[in-house]
Amino acid sequence: MTKASEAPRARRRSPARDKLLAAAARLFYAHGVSATGIDAITSDAGVARMSLYHNFASKDDLVLAYLHQRHEEWLGLYRARAQSALPPQGSTGEGHLASTGEGHLASTVDPGEMATAGTREASNAEPRALAGVTAVFDAYLDHANLAYEHGFRGCGLLNAAAELPAGSPGRAAVRQHKQEVEAILLDHLSQAPGLTGAAREDLARLLSFLLEGAMSRAGLEGSDQMLRQARAMARQLISHTISPGPASPHTGNTPGGQPAPASATGPAPDSARTTRDTP
Repeated sequence: MTKASEAPRARRRSPARDKLLAAAARLFYAHGVSATGIDAITSDAGVARMSLYHNFASKDDLVLAYLHQRHEEWLGLYRARAQSALPPQGSTGEGHLASTGEGHLASTVDPGEMATAGTREASNAEPRALAGVTAVFDAYLDHANLAYEHGFRGCGLLNAAAELPAGSPGRAAVRQHKQEVEAILLDHLSQAPGLTGAAREDLARLLSFLLEGAMSRAGLEGSDQMLRQARAMARQLISHTISPGPASPHTGNTPGGQPAPASATGPAPDSARTTRDTP
C-alpha cells in the first residue's frame, strides 16, 4: 500500500476525486474493501476508469484516502458535540453564568473570597470532564445514527482494518485514529479534580475499551442501543471515580472508583438521522 507521504495526488481536490471517494465510502462500508472492485467504484461514481488512476496511485491509495476521510468526519461530529456540550471555563455546567469579574479578584476581593472562588473553579472541573467525555460517546452515537444505505455495520475504520494486512499504512491510520480518540478522552479527564496522571491514563484507556467494544457490539446488533448503554456506564463510572461515595456491602467502590454496571436507559443524544452519501 502506498504511504500517504508518497501519494501527493491523493490530496488534490477535483470533482472526479470527490465522486470516487464518495462512491468508495458507500461501497467499502456496505460490502467491504476486498469485495469492492475498481469497476464497481468507477461505475457508482459515474467516472471513467482512468479517472481513478489520475487521482489515486492505486486502490490501496484510495483505501487510505477513505480512512483519512472517515477520521476527519468523526472529528467533525465530535467537535460539534463538544462545542455544544462543554460549559465555558468557570461555569457550573448547568448553564452559562454572567461574568463575575473574576479576572480582577486580586484588586477587588479580599483573600478569603479569593480562596472561595478558587474552590468554586475546582468544583466546576467535574462537569466539564463529564461533559467532554460524554461528547465523545455522543459523536459515536451520531455516527451510528446516520442513514446508511445498507444499514449500520459498526465502525467503518475497524471493519476496513480487519481486511488489511498487518503492517499496512491503512491499519496504521486506523490505529492512529483510535489513539487520538483515547487522547481526547484523556484530555477531558485532565480537567477532573483528584485524578493523578496514572489514574487518568488508566481511566481513559478503560473508557476507550468501553467505547470501542460497544461500537463493535452495536454494529453486530445493527442499532445504537449498546452505545447508549456504554454512554450511561461511562457517565456513572466518571462520577463514581471523581466523587466516590461511601462503600457498602453491595455497591462499594473499588480502589479505582468503579461502580456497578449502569442501567441501559442512559439519556439519548439529540442526534438526528441525516441522509449522507459518505458513511
